[in-house]
Amino acid sequence: MPDWSETRIMLPLCSSGFHIFFTCTTFVFSLFTLLLLQNFTIVSVNGSFKITGEPMEDAEMRAMLVEYMGKGFLDNIIAMFRQDRTLYRFVADMLGDEQMQVRLGATALVEELVGEHRDGLDAAVPGLIALLKHENPTIRGDVLSVLGIIKARATRTAIEACLTDIHPGVREAAHEALDAIGEAG
Repeated sequence: MPDWSETRIMLPLCSSGFHIFFTCTTFVFSLFTLLLLQNFTIVSVNGSFKITGEPMEDAEMRAMLVEYMGKGFLDNIIAMFRQDRTLYRFVADMLGDEQMQVRLGATALVEELVGEHRDGLDAAVPGLIALLKHENPTIRGDVLSVLGIIKARATRTAIEACLTDIHPGVREAAHEALDAIGEAG
């Protein structure tokens, strides 16, 4: 059986004869991303794909984002978020995942978007604040770091509550987030 991740697909880029090469994995993910942004649902059935015009449910989108972030498709996810601000509410789902690669990717996503889409990231704040009560102190610390990156003043009270967390790393992250928010104002 061929290794499809190494298979290259050649597509004409324009009538002058230029071509663009994609690895199969990159092409398929890019195509899926484009279709998802246009509210198409892609369903895999026995190895075949069916494209429907029905919007993807939140649970499906959440699962796809976590899965693809775990596979390292950060650039593709950044492109999706830049095109569709309604996806910002899923940042908390990625930060609440147990996989470190998913959380690191979500932090990198926020760092990339904060400069040009800070207002859009406000949609992520309620979910992030809820994660401050997560049982895993690493997740609480990661969330505090992201709240410090976003610098939303409305999060100050929730961050201050973490100054008394039983885990010293969480308390330190809370101080750093407050310092970052203080610098923003």
